Amino acid sequence: MEESEQERVAAVAATPPVDVEVLSIALAAAEQERDALGSALEQERAAAQQAEERAAAHVEHRRQDAERYRQALLLNVPDVPPELVTGGTVDEVDASLAAARATVAAVRRHLAEHAAAARVPAGSPARGAADISALSPRQKIALALVGSSARIA
Repeated sequence: MEESEQERVAAVAATPPVDVEVLSIALAAAEQERDALGSALEQERAAAQQAEERAAAHVEHRRQDAERYRQALLLNVPDVPPELVTGGTVDEVDASLAAARATVAAVRRHLAEHAAAARVPAGSPARGAADISALSPRQKIALALVGSSARIA
């Protein structure tokens, strides 16, 4: 035999005898504790699952409330395109509405500037006397005669 094996045999021989009944009782107590801990763990898992389900329902409820709020706002603000107002909470919808109003105001201002720059007066231009400075004296006399005969007739 080797020396380390002899040491193990000596250690086992030096160990006091163990009572099997005491070990059985200790084993049964350990198994009961394990079962109790396992049961408590299952209860905690079930409670955590229920809490997650309640939280998910709460989040969905808040999302639905925010959507109803958004719809009510859009009914009262018809000049803002619905696509510009988004959000999953009331605060997000409010922030989105403010940004949408700013966008609409900027577009209106831009269109007004372009419309003012391209404005053409309505109707025909004001009438003025014809420029006869380039006509010869004979043409001027003929023009005067035609104009006076038109006034007479």
